Amino acid sequence: MQLFLRLVVVVLLLIVVTSAQAQSAGTTHTASSYEVAIPQGWELMTQSDQSAVLGEAARMFPNVSSVDLSSIDMFAFDTNSSANFATNYNIVVVPQTLEMTEANRKVQEEATARDLKQMGITVNSISSRIDTVGQAKCITLEMQTLIMGMPLFQRSHLFSDDKQAYVLTFSTPLSEKQNYTPVFDTVLASFASTTGTLRAEPDLMTRVLPLVVSFGVIGVIVVIVVFVVINRSNKSGA
Repeated sequence: MQLFLRLVVVVLLLIVVTSAQAQSAGTTHTASSYEVAIPQGWELMTQSDQSAVLGEAARMFPNVSSVDLSSIDMFAFDTNSSANFATNYNIVVVPQTLEMTEANRKVQEEATARDLKQMGITVNSISSRIDTVGQAKCITLEMQTLIMGMPLFQRSHLFSDDKQAYVLTFSTPLSEKQNYTPVFDTVLASFASTTGTLRAEPDLMTRVLPLVVSFGVIGVIVVIVVFVVINRSNKSGA
């Protein structure tokens, strides 16, 4: 059950209002085991801000361990977003491999929907499929949620190489879905493992994992936390 929570905490972390300077051109973020594009006008959340948000998440959600939260590897957000929500994507790295099978796709969708609802998140719709991105396969999950009164569109992609799994989760206000879909597609196409080969076809000799990471949970916790922190700051400054 701990593994299910490890990935429904990242969608919530990035309702960020920032005054950071926009980058003049897109860049590539290279981490220890992957690389991914950062679009023009987007920025990474600083380490200090990320630590502060994760600390607040640990306080607000004591059932989510520090190990779960540490799987959140990076956050990038559009500095030109509206004042209420910063369109963003984040990446979670989990030390667990996963085959891209229909059985795992079904488990992933059911676990994510269940965990979000248990956290009090309204899930208006949720669907999943297996996609091909370049030479790799991924489990894709799309959902429309209502978080603290804001309708959001969220899209998660679960990849795996021979060592670990990666989850890219994109979040934007539902009203901005069409505007940001091309940006999300470009970022997705840029993602690559630097330590192994992303899985293309399932190994039929590998058993179906009964416990896989629920993509949206950690991301969703993060979005809630930032919502609360920003609202608290706005009220204190009024």
